[in-house]
Amino acid sequence: MTEAVVRPQLWTITASDTSSGAGMQADLAVAHSLGVQCGCVVIAITSQNSRGVAHSQTLDLPLIEQQWQALAADGWPAVIRLGWLPAEPAFIDWLLVRLQECQAQVVWDPVLGATRVNSGSGELGSGCGGDAGLQQLRRLLPHIDVLTPNQAEARLLAGLDNSASQTQALDALLELGVRSVLLTGGDALAEDDRIYDWFAQRVAANNQNPEELAVDRFVISHPRLPLSAHGTGCHLAAGLASALARGERLYDAVITAIRVARASLAHATERASGYHNCFATLEQSSWPELDLQLQVVPCQSVSDVEAGAAEAVDDLIRMPLQFPKLDRPLGLYGLVDNLEWLQRLLELGVDTLQWRVKTPTGDFREQTAEAIRMCEQAGVPLYINDYWQLALELGAWGVHLGQEDLATADLYALAEAGIALGVSTHTEWEILRARAVRPSYIAFGPIYPPLSKKLKYPPLGIERVGRWVAANPDYPHTTIGGITADNIGDVMSTGIGSAAIVTELRNDAELPERLAILRQYL
Repeated sequence: MTEAVVRPQLWTITASDTSSGAGMQADLAVAHSLGVQCGCVVIAITSQNSRGVAHSQTLDLPLIEQQWQALAADGWPAVIRLGWLPAEPAFIDWLLVRLQECQAQVVWDPVLGATRVNSGSGELGSGCGGDAGLQQLRRLLPHIDVLTPNQAEARLLAGLDNSASQTQALDALLELGVRSVLLTGGDALAEDDRIYDWFAQRVAANNQNPEELAVDRFVISHPRLPLSAHGTGCHLAAGLASALARGERLYDAVITAIRVARASLAHATERASGYHNCFATLEQSSWPELDLQLQVVPCQSVSDVEAGAAEAVDDLIRMPLQFPKLDRPLGLYGLVDNLEWLQRLLELGVDTLQWRVKTPTGDFREQTAEAIRMCEQAGVPLYINDYWQLALELGAWGVHLGQEDLATADLYALAEAGIALGVSTHTEWEILRARAVRPSYIAFGPIYPPLSKKLKYPPLGIERVGRWVAANPDYPHTTIGGITADNIGDVMSTGIGSAAIVTELRNDAELPERLAILRQYL
């Protein structure tokens, strides 16, 4: 018996586009390509083509209200995507009431103007009602979870002139009440061979996502595609809204949005004028290749320079950081917190060890030095977890850092000392952030619910780890979290070359038996 499918729900509130490259039609196409059901509240009807907007007609507010009520009768969405909006007090009053009623996350791509056919000007802001209209639109900002303007729109909304930097625009928009801003860079100088998208947020006091607590600002850099097309901003915002509706974490949703926009541009439909039409594609198999071109750089890394300068970010992206490349697989990777346990695993035979002591005692330095000596003598690489300063001082083989410590560690000193670096990752955004520092290996986790500690990340599962292994072929990987002799076969079926294990390698009488089973797969 065929059954209906339960899908995430998204609403779009925007104008209709006769050319289908942007607006409501773009939202529908992107949402459906990502498996999201999209309801529509049409605000205006437009007549437009590759040369611009010839005519537009805003619908009467009662008709807009009827559309809202019709959708609401079937239940609320997870996310609302706003596009072009009339800068009229009555409409803004209505929308503010409805947004407070719904309590969905809100993503807004503030289309503040459109190029009109034969108008002689494509100047931004021609359709937003001047200063009075901007004041009306700014009333929405405290109710927006993610704002996705281009650089010109951001400055206009923030009340800044064209000399304002990206950082100044981000700061001003956050001051106006927006929770987070993804400032897109596609409208920057076309001669730039890379695009820089800037993200910043006000981290809420109740935020529990570790990646957001560690980094609240970052830049995503990616190569500019040699195409000009209508609708990139709409496809990006629709991709972001759809990703959030699917339950993706905010930073991963930002990555999805950029991947969607790039894929839609790469598959644009040709138009005679040369200004093509973005096309939402189901060919998501190309996304891993695009991922390898995306680079994430936290803005905290931009020190002693104008943070709005693309050159500064470019220097960081092309920075000479290079950690040692591993000459053998990580293999069976044990994590220990005492010398007796470490010695037992060395005797039984493991490929890699990590010194992970969460509650150091007074002799921690001496214990760490002895652990380094024992592993050097046995020829087994030892990674010091978190305590990178001590690892530098003692000349350790390697250091393993989590996302929080990655934000504060002196990576240049570690690289200069020739210390290998492993980085923990739990999300796609964290993987891209790790790749930007060129570590020796990347760890994915937790693949299963951890047996040794609690994490604020959900289990990844076999399928996702397999995708990440395939998408990152240029780095050694390991995975951690709940790995046992019973599931090691499934873990290794992902194609990963290593498993990092704590509880199943505990120091007890049955350890040799469990290790022998693990060794059948590693």
